[in-house]
Amino acid sequence: MRFKEYIKEEHFLPGFDNKYLATKEGDIYSLKGEKKKLTGKITKRGYREITISHDGNNIHVLVHKLIAQLFLGKRKSGMKIDHKDGNKLNNAATNLEYVSNQENIERARDNGSLKNTKLNQEDVAKIRELADTKSMKEIADKYDVTPSAISKILNNKRWKKKV
Repeated sequence: MRFKEYIKEEHFLPGFDNKYLATKEGDIYSLKGEKKKLTGKITKRGYREITISHDGNNIHVLVHKLIAQLFLGKRKSGMKIDHKDGNKLNNAATNLEYVSNQENIERARDNGSLKNTKLNQEDVAKIRELADTKSMKEIADKYDVTPSAISKILNNKRWKKKV
């Protein structure tokens, strides 16, 4: 592998005196002593978190945030980091992108990773079928949501149809 290609595939974490290395595959390695992959832990929200040390202090960081910053560049204000495939543990640089908060919520809802929603993809498909024979109020009552929520589904403002 040529040096130029190596630089594109791996980055040292800035400010850590070349003690940590990030790869485009989404892994972080400690270079203190022998090279060791940091596995960290999975947070309650499903993200991988690692602990790195700086000047004797332990810092807890989310891997997807490090990878995005190093491989996608600085995140603009108000933007979120989205895992394109919906898998919060797939931190490969090619699986991450910056999106608006609204887009991030819609994608999470569409891929089923939004936990506070009452509906899932299967429910939404049934709601669209029921729209031919039932009123929005009847459908809303059946699924314990508001008629407005049903309207947004039917008008593709929420739970957009996959084409």
